[in-house]
Amino acid sequence: MLAGLAAGTTDLSAALLRCAARGESIPQVNQLLRTMSGSAWQGRLDHAMDDLVRVGHTSGTALATGVLAAATMAIGDQ
Repeated sequence: MLAGLAAGTTDLSAALLRCAARGESIPQVNQLLRTMSGSAWQGRLDHAMDDLVRVGHTSGTALATGVLAAATMAIGDQ
């Protein structure tokens, strides 16, 4: 899955994808995932999303977009 990664993305993105493949991420992504998977997510989702979007210049927004896209795909598979 990660074989052609170096040619298709930046070094930072490649490193983040390798971490994600191992189940690792930054605390803000972990918090968003915990919030989304909990039963009491209402009222907390905005805060978790805001924290993630504040990471880097555009990295947090890109990560949030990826997390939401993956969640949407997972929900569609049910």
